[in-house]
Amino acid sequence: MSPPPPTPVLTEYGLYSANTMESDTQESQCTGSIPVSTRVDRGMVSVLDTAAEREGVCRSEAVRLVLDVLEASERGGLECPDCGEKLELL
Repeated sequence: MSPPPPTPVLTEYGLYSANTMESDTQESQCTGSIPVSTRVDRGMVSVLDTAAEREGVCRSEAVRLVLDVLEASERGGLECPDCGEKLELL
């Protein structure tokens, strides 16, 4: 049985997980093998690129970080860094 994935940390500077805290390289730490793709408009590409640049990761890793946050929210493991209250994404 594998350990649960690390809980992402939401800070005033952005989203961090074990993948981005240890390294600022563009290399992904993902061990998955299933490709996933979608189409987005220019505005969302800009949001994604800005987030990826801020976190020092590639686009696909930025998407994985978003999915980490969604998963943490669903597990009840997402907390406000200021007050410690549980956060839930709807």
